[in-house]
Amino acid sequence: MNRLYSSDPLARFLIDRLGLTPLRVAIIIPVGALWVGVITDTINSSLLSANQASLLRDWSYWVWSCFFTPVVVGYYVWVSGAMESLLRSIQESEVVEISDPEIKSLAPHYRKALWSFLSLLIAIIFGVLFYVSRADVPGLSANFFS
Repeated sequence: MNRLYSSDPLARFLIDRLGLTPLRVAIIIPVGALWVGVITDTINSSLLSANQASLLRDWSYWVWSCFFTPVVVGYYVWVSGAMESLLRSIQESEVVEISDPEIKSLAPHYRKALWSFLSLLIAIIFGVLFYVSRADVPGLSANFFS
C-alpha cells in the first residue's frame, strides 16, 4: 500500500519497522524511562544513595518521560497515518470526489532525497545548538563538555 507517510523516514521507521501505535508508545516510553533511570543511577552510583542527586528522584524527569514524550511521540505516530485515513473516509463517504491517483499525488512532493537530507541536517544543527547553548548549566556541562 502506498502510504502518505512513506516520504517521512522517521515515521516509516517507527510505524513500519518498529510497529509502533500510539498505545504502544504510551506503554514503551515510560518503561524505557524507568530502565534509563535505573541504568543511569547505577552508573553514577546514586541509585541507593540518599545524599546524592538521582535521576529517579527528579520529578521533572518523570513528567517529561511519562507525560510529554509519550504524548508528542504518540501524536506523531497517530498523525502520520491520520491524513490517509481522513482522505479514505472522505472518499468512501462520497461527499467530495477524490480519486486514488489524487491521493497518491500528495506524497511524491516530499519523497526526494534532498528533503530527507535537509531534515537530518536541521535535526543535527538543532541538537548541537541545544547542547552548546546549555554549556553553562553546571550539571549538564559536567557530564557532556568535560
